[in-house]
Amino acid sequence: MSSVKFRAIGLFLLFSASACLAATRHYYIAAEDVAWNYAPSGRNLLNGNPIPQPWALKLEWPKTRYIEYTDDSFTGSKPQPEWLGILGPIIRAEVGDEIIVEFLNRSRSGHDMHPHGLRYDKNNEGSLYLPVAKGAFVAPGARYTYHWFATLESGPAPGQPSSIVWWYHSHVDPAIEINAGLIGPIIVTAKGKANPASSMPSTASSSATFPA
Repeated sequence: MSSVKFRAIGLFLLFSASACLAATRHYYIAAEDVAWNYAPSGRNLLNGNPIPQPWALKLEWPKTRYIEYTDDSFTGSKPQPEWLGILGPIIRAEVGDEIIVEFLNRSRSGHDMHPHGLRYDKNNEGSLYLPVAKGAFVAPGARYTYHWFATLESGPAPGQPSSIVWWYHSHVDPAIEINAGLIGPIIVTAKGKANPASSMPSTASSSATFPA
């Protein structure tokens, strides 16, 4: 058998093994209108001083956030680290994984979920523009299931750390929605480099900060 055939067989086995090891990561995320307090302590935590006037007159403002739940009943929310602030839940994947996000819009306005760094088709892009795709606008009270893929290009490049951070956000009116709070991190880890202790949901068994 020629060396070319050996190489072809080797590549086939490599890709087959990668596909078998890939997992499906399932998330349940809702967009919800909330009252957000920027300084619940009443102090500037950078210097310990009280919040100055006139900003101290009103610390709580209406916002819209992404909130993660345990299943598609959307009745039990998952705890989120305080250091994430107003950011949505962290979506994690390894290179080769599929990410399924069941999205419920509990807000008063239409929203969606648009990922950076992941592969998707138009119906799963989560971005409102013509021609309008299925997942581009999720009406208040409606649901949509997004299917995204962490490809080799989604993960860290040679010489980078084992994980890379991307963002997801609503893309109906992104400038307004991102400032309202509809943004969260995506962490993609190189194949086989994920910490088993990390919170990474999977049906196959088994840090990011932003100004608050």
